[in-house]
Amino acid sequence: MVCRSGVDAPWEYACDQTTVVLTPPNVGDGSAPSRRPDTLPRPGPRTPPPVPAHDDRSPSRQGAPERLAHPEAVASAIHTLAQTRPELSAALPFWWRQVFAFGGLLMVGVAGAIAAPKFTALCVLLAIAAPFSALVLVRLMAFLRLLRPGPARSTADKLPDSSLPSVALLIPLYREAAIVQQLADALERLDYPHTHREIFIIVEEDDAATRVALARCQMPVGTSTLVVPPASPRTKPKALNVALAYTRADQVVVYDAEDLPDPGQLRAAASAFAAVPPETVCLQARLFIHNARDSWLSAQFALEYYALFDGVLPAYQALGLPLPLGGTSNHFDRAALVSCGGWDPYNVTEDADLGVRIGRAGFEARMLNSETWEEAPASFRHWLPQRTRWLKGWMQTWLVHARQPLRAMGELGMARYVGFNLVF
Repeated sequence: MVCRSGVDAPWEYACDQTTVVLTPPNVGDGSAPSRRPDTLPRPGPRTPPPVPAHDDRSPSRQGAPERLAHPEAVASAIHTLAQTRPELSAALPFWWRQVFAFGGLLMVGVAGAIAAPKFTALCVLLAIAAPFSALVLVRLMAFLRLLRPGPARSTADKLPDSSLPSVALLIPLYREAAIVQQLADALERLDYPHTHREIFIIVEEDDAATRVALARCQMPVGTSTLVVPPASPRTKPKALNVALAYTRADQVVVYDAEDLPDPGQLRAAASAFAAVPPETVCLQARLFIHNARDSWLSAQFALEYYALFDGVLPAYQALGLPLPLGGTSNHFDRAALVSCGGWDPYNVTEDADLGVRIGRAGFEARMLNSETWEEAPASFRHWLPQRTRWLKGWMQTWLVHARQPLRAMGELGMARYVGFNLVF
């Protein structure tokens, strides 16, 4: 049986009971356009997605067949953005101009503290208070949104199966053998025809426990395991970029291993993409915490997520600010995602950074009225490294997009660039 991801797709995979054969579509053969053009394309008219051609017979569900990622796909996933658009990559933390700027500000501050300490202290307080006060106003808008009734579930006409776009689900796993069965169950509950859907489970080559668990688990139809050879940086965005090279689906969705998405989320995203303006190339589902009662810390996490996804991010959308995406349940137009350079493998909050790059490319992201349930860390030991990574990634994102302020301002617009600085 032969399954294709889309009409005229330059790759295919042959499904039998044990193997999946994949040919990297955009490495080494020159058959696909460059991953990163010199100039980011502006949004154009949306065309109806082609209906994928599939064999109606179902492949075996005896585990998830494996495929070792092509070395050139791995190299492209790591180096493409840093080599073609270094100003948008966190591979180099600081540019020399930033080092001189920060050093100059520090010297001015020290000199001012010595020569005129009261005046310098007043200037520092004003410099801190002005953006903080503006951000408080944005948060106040978000709080007022929380006082309104919640958004009703979309009643837009659902697309018939024949008109549904092809969708690729990218799910990176690392040392998560214990929840493979939960993941399989969650994917099985998704209401989307398997003829229009492909699932890539992405694992590291040395993660033997997870690979064994995947081989023993009955995964949904159309699932394959993509094994990524060890290569630095060993990050989630690198794994996502590797998998992106193997799909030609119309839309790409990112889920985490522990996610419990609403079964109708894929259909809701397809219907929303058909209704939104063509410049909308990303939809962010709302994230909620299902283990809020496990501990005081997980309860605080649940409150934070509720405020963020039901209040803060909708307020940012209303103000036209770039959305700092959540790390999961992102639904992308694949072609636009590729034109934006995919994910930055050197940024540990690749989602937030990609939200800004989407805005700089002339596109936009919007909230999707569908929910995904996640598990929050219930102990300080697990919470601290996660929060540290988030703060580090947001600092990386700000440093990257503050390198060329005039260029970033020209791409985002004055108001959106000011908003970006307030948010990050």
